[in-house]
Amino acid sequence: MPKQKIDLQKREFVFNLIKTLSQPSLGCTEIGLIALAATIASEILKGKISKANVKISPYIYRNVAHIGVPLLGFCGVNMIAASGFIIKNSRSGLALLCDLNPSKITQVKSLSKRISHDIVNDVDPVFCAINATDSLGNNAQVVIEKYHDNVTSIILNNKKIKIPSKFQQQEQTTSQSNLQYAPEDITLSDLITIVDSFSLSELSFLKKGVSLNDAIARYGIKHNSKNGLTSAFINSIPALKQHSWKRNALLLTAAAIEARMSGCTLPVMTSNLSGDHGLTLIIPIVVWSYYHSEPKLTMLRAIALGHMLVWIIKQNIGELSAYCGSVIAAVTAVIGSLGYLRKYSIDSINDLINLNMCATTGILCDGAKPSCAYKICTALWNGFLSLEMVVHHGKIKPKDGVIEQNTWDTISNMGYMSKNVMETTNNAIVNILRKK
Repeated sequence: MPKQKIDLQKREFVFNLIKTLSQPSLGCTEIGLIALAATIASEILKGKISKANVKISPYIYRNVAHIGVPLLGFCGVNMIAASGFIIKNSRSGLALLCDLNPSKITQVKSLSKRISHDIVNDVDPVFCAINATDSLGNNAQVVIEKYHDNVTSIILNNKKIKIPSKFQQQEQTTSQSNLQYAPEDITLSDLITIVDSFSLSELSFLKKGVSLNDAIARYGIKHNSKNGLTSAFINSIPALKQHSWKRNALLLTAAAIEARMSGCTLPVMTSNLSGDHGLTLIIPIVVWSYYHSEPKLTMLRAIALGHMLVWIIKQNIGELSAYCGSVIAAVTAVIGSLGYLRKYSIDSINDLINLNMCATTGILCDGAKPSCAYKICTALWNGFLSLEMVVHHGKIKPKDGVIEQNTWDTISNMGYMSKNVMETTNNAIVNILRKK
């Protein structure tokens, strides 16, 4: 069968998009978003911050309400913003909390008392607006929306300021007319053909994600409490007590996510700018590749494919939604990539993604927290099952529920539900979290 001809324009789009959407981040990505907006405001103000207000969407609030913050523990919105104001280093992007000096924590706590926050509706799910006043009477306003590091407005004393190109990069990458493709314009066959064309030197930037995510997984195992979810999850399933790639993939993924959600100070590599997505996607691929002696290039191609599958799903269900993105997008993507590594046909990978979507339809996000490790690894375990089911001709009939013959249409159905019926669900979750 002749190889599919490569569309060079699509290839360039895919390559640039993967580079844009896989970046290091410290702590929950929504934490980085709030801190980044605050640090940009602080950099343009000459005096000390005297007061500030943070406006965030319900989706951002949901993911920072009960999350562990590196060096600060479980602290909330105001402390996160105060950290950004104190750090004053936007060059670090979403990983700027790496620059938080422990000696500054007292200062952060003091400033947090002069910061308020509000949850605002009728904005993009990814939304944060900072309004800060300094001791000299200057006022700065910074808005980040649509993407976690996409700054759309900087105002100093009622005058607009030019936005640094670094914080417009993502918007430019996905909106230039000569590179613009919607998810439905890129088929599964296109993706596999494109990733198969990437060289080792082209994909060398993905190696950093492998090392970062492995480091936090090893940290999580070393520092995991005997009463932690990681130990309980692994020890509760007899089949996982054997030394196997599936056991180690689950153990390392669970350990990494639990550590990150508890406030570990190690950065991670994101996928679609989500840290948990990045951990969920990269770690199982690396473990599989180690156990099966896959060439490094093949492993990196699988990671590249996974990043694109995450993007396609998230473009449909939304950057943030009431769905658990790590389950619906990242788990589905890594299972698709593992099918690629096992040399499944395109039709089998299509069936594999449908199987996974069938099992995870309706799994909700009730906030970023340590127990995300359990939810994600339960979905991964199901995904490993679907890898074997496909071998035995297991597939979902296209008339079953939201599943369609073509997995892209299945993903579109998930997006339809996310965008039309899930906002009320998310608001209900936020109301519950605010009472805690």
